[in-house]
Amino acid sequence: MKESLRFRSDSGLTLLELLVALAIMAIIAAGLAQTLGQGIRVWEASKTVQSRQEPIILRTHLRNWVEQAVAPNRLLPHDNSFSGNNMGFSFLTLHRTPYNALAAAQRIRVYATIDKLFVTIAYLDDAGDQISNETRQLSDSTAIFSYFIRTSEGGEWTPKWSDEPTLPDLIRIESLDPNWPEFTVAPLLR
Repeated sequence: MKESLRFRSDSGLTLLELLVALAIMAIIAAGLAQTLGQGIRVWEASKTVQSRQEPIILRTHLRNWVEQAVAPNRLLPHDNSFSGNNMGFSFLTLHRTPYNALAAAQRIRVYATIDKLFVTIAYLDDAGDQISNETRQLSDSTAIFSYFIRTSEGGEWTPKWSDEPTLPDLIRIESLDPNWPEFTVAPLLR
């Protein structure tokens, strides 16, 4: 008996079934390509956010520190003088910090060099002795500092703070860096 090789009509895929399978695979591929493209955009955006995150966090901390600046006329075991000119300022704050649990106060110094803006934080213990310090860069551009004092005529901005027993009403930092917009803050404890 010789068996003949015959193809039956229902033994394979029809052209219609093949086209449907290809259409389903094309839809899945398009969805995967769109998801992959969106994932790449999110990853690139997260890299941008990470590069800007530290300056934003430092600006937020700086705002909190200045708002909680200690008035120079308060009696403390720490040097609580406020000094400021057009290239920087220095003050004491009792604002709590997560960075050093032993710190009772912080001496903050914000200053500009020829091409950068920095903040130096000195952590002080209860006796006023320095525990540690750190310097961080705030901006890739220099800045100009000014101080506002209220007067009977309304007020004026000055490039230097010379009123020893009080804090300025406002402190302004103007930078050429577009990522560092004008920064104006008012100490709350005058």
